[in-house]
Amino acid sequence: MGQAVGIIFGVGYFAIGILQWFATIDGLEHWFGISGFFAFILSGFIAYIPLVGTIAGFKGAMDVWGWGFLEAGALFFGPVIVIFVFSWISSMSSRD
Repeated sequence: MGQAVGIIFGVGYFAIGILQWFATIDGLEHWFGISGFFAFILSGFIAYIPLVGTIAGFKGAMDVWGWGFLEAGALFFGPVIVIFVFSWISSMSSRD
């Protein structure tokens, strides 16, 4: 059971990462007026700069996709909050 849950979380984490990356690519295309190929290459570098990559993707989801602040926030910060909640629940249930 535990291995199946780990696989599900792994696939979900990967899928969310890809969605975040597309938000960054679309944002770079929109802001700089560059082609998708160059935005793809540039996003590879920007995505690994911690704060810059998150802001670029967050703003890309808002400006290009038309998402609101809460939706973009859920995409970029929701997984971290969910992991913290599951960790907290797990630590509470394992106390003797």
